Amino acid sequence: MLTNRGFRLGAAALWLTLAGIGLTGLYDVKNQGMTDRSPGWMYTAAGLILAVRALRLGISLRGEEVVVRSWLRTRRLPSPLVAAAQVVPYAGALAPRIETPLVMPRLLLHTGDYLDVPAVPGLARTGRMADLAARLTLALAPSPPPPAPPGPSPGPGG
Repeated sequence: MLTNRGFRLGAAALWLTLAGIGLTGLYDVKNQGMTDRSPGWMYTAAGLILAVRALRLGISLRGEEVVVRSWLRTRRLPSPLVAAAQVVPYAGALAPRIETPLVMPRLLLHTGDYLDVPAVPGLARTGRMADLAARLTLALAPSPPPPAPPGPSPGPGG
């Protein structure tokens, strides 16, 4: 599985903290004397849902499909469609349009297209993300066909 465990755990802890704050009633502005129609429990529920989702972020190879889990959706691609994985500079919500030390995986498809996965960031200096991308690429490589069983040997005379 291609994922950043530290990021997943940190994001889950953040969302759980925000959900916990919501349980105290802080988000329920009706308790603060304001007239807002959005109930505070919705923010708490969203925090819990995102905390669970954070623990599932990543790219995995499951049988004949590559499963890409991001914050809002899960994509399932047939593994023969995915040519390779590589690491590119991060371009996502954590750092829009600025240079960062973060990288993210990119899936290269046999159609010539690619799929960036900003939900799985990593630090460029560690090289861990590049190693995981190389391992995924190796796992995606088609295995050579098994050797043919030896046929009957020709008898004498041909």
